Amino acid sequence: VISAAIHSKSNQKQKLHIDVKPPILYVGSFNILPVIKTCFGMLPESLRHQILLAAAAPASRSIPRDRYDILGENPYTIDEVKPGVWKVGYDRENHFMVNQEAKMQARMLGMDIGREE
Repeated sequence: VISAAIHSKSNQKQKLHIDVKPPILYVGSFNILPVIKTCFGMLPESLRHQILLAAAAPASRSIPRDRYDILGENPYTIDEVKPGVWKVGYDRENHFMVNQEAKMQARMLGMDIGREE
């Protein structure tokens, strides 16, 4: 009974301590955000989670590939430096050299690899 009361109290929305205007999204002269909110709220929770996770997940082209993805070889290199001490390496592609979006982001940060200076 106590856990049910705590759960129901934690699910209640509390008003913010500051006055915040609700966001607005116009299509023509009509604010469609309340309609989207209502429709999204009517979906089952599992479907809402799936939609949100799919929207937040990175695109497959933006995930760096490793040696196994490209050549089918083991991406790890293991060397024994001293007895009982190991050096482990992991080979993956240089994202700033192969991905066009990453190249643009690097240029914006001043890391243009193609420019000689």
